[in-house]
Amino acid sequence: MKTIWCLRHGDNVLHPDWRQFGVWQSDSPLSEAGRATIARVRTTYFQGERFAALFTSPFRRTVETANIAVPDGKWDVLSTLAPRLPQVLDTLMASVEGEPLTSCEAIEERWPGLLQVEAEWMLQSIHKALDTLQDGEQALLVGHQPLLGLVRGTLDRRFPLFEQTLPKGGIYRFKFTDLTHVEVEYLPPPE
Repeated sequence: MKTIWCLRHGDNVLHPDWRQFGVWQSDSPLSEAGRATIARVRTTYFQGERFAALFTSPFRRTVETANIAVPDGKWDVLSTLAPRLPQVLDTLMASVEGEPLTSCEAIEERWPGLLQVEAEWMLQSIHKALDTLQDGEQALLVGHQPLLGLVRGTLDRRFPLFEQTLPKGGIYRFKFTDLTHVEVEYLPPPE
């Protein structure tokens, strides 16, 4: 069995003018509350765990999350852990009247198939991590919603594809016996 932990980044500070700075704001830092949540994740879930591989998205909030979660880890940056089309999505969002479309359902209704492309992109990260692991080893990936939820929905058909329930600091832990047999566990952000 191989295990992949997928951690959503901590709470981050976004500029309120999403039309000027973009919905994704790839350079947004963690907030103090986000840092505290990830420190609790480290002590609650990662104490005593050994990771054979560590991967993070290149976005600032995920890199900061990774370095708090496993401070002495050797992190590999994977572009496949970040939204593949953030500039395109930001451009599309900027064309929307009013507030940005933030739910998967709203994005899928407006641009059918776009999120499925994102899910396939994210699955490349899962496959890369699995390829680096020996039986019994585990990897930690730090990424974003809705990508992590889309991967869960793709790997676990009992889970709605566009469900966005993974809060910041939450974890999906995937235990693979092979690519067709996956056990999924949800670990909430510790209080």
